[in-house]
Amino acid sequence: MNTRSKSILVGTLLSSCLFSSTLLAVDIEQLAKDVEMLKEENSRLKTNRENNAKSGFQIAGYAAFDYKDGEFSGVQFSPIFHAKYGEIFQFEGELEFTLDPITGETLTELEYAAGTIFF
Repeated sequence: MNTRSKSILVGTLLSSCLFSSTLLAVDIEQLAKDVEMLKEENSRLKTNRENNAKSGFQIAGYAAFDYKDGEFSGVQFSPIFHAKYGEIFQFEGELEFTLDPITGETLTELEYAAGTIFF
C-alpha cells in the first residue's frame, strides 16, 4: 500500500469517525431531552394521582335515651357517615337505630343519604 492510499484510507476513517460522533452527539442530546420530558410527565401524573387518591372517612353522630324508674326507654343511636375520594366524589348518610319500647326490637332506618360527583 502506497502513501497516497494510506492517507486516503486514514482520511476516510477519520471522516467516518467524525460523522458518527456528530450523529452520536445528536442522539445523546435527543435522548437527554426525551428523558427530561418523561421525568416531567411522570411528575405531573404522580401529582395528579396523589391528589385524587387522598380519600377520607369520618363517623359522627348522636345518641339519646330516656331513663325512668330504673328502665331505659326511647333508646336511639344515629351515626352519620362522611366519605370523600379526592376532589371527585363525596358521600354523606345517616342511619337511625331505635329500640321499640314495647317489643324490644331494634328498628333501623335510613334518615338520609347523598352522593355528590364534582366535575
